[in-house]
Amino acid sequence: ADEGFDGTYPTNVVVKDNGTCLYVPPGIFKSTCKIDITWFPFDDQRCEMKFGSWTYDGFQ
Repeated sequence: ADEGFDGTYPTNVVVKDNGTCLYVPPGIFKSTCKIDITWFPFDDQRCEMKFGSWTYDGFQ
């Protein structure tokens, strides 16, 4: 996470009727991932990041 991000900042999570949640964090997250530059500069790169609760597992 960004070093300047205060993790105690209050945020909202949108919970949909099917149980999915949308979390829009008030910060910038940095990550590294493998990239394929075969078609550079006409390429798209995607990095998947998974966020989870520190207090509940994926079944709660």
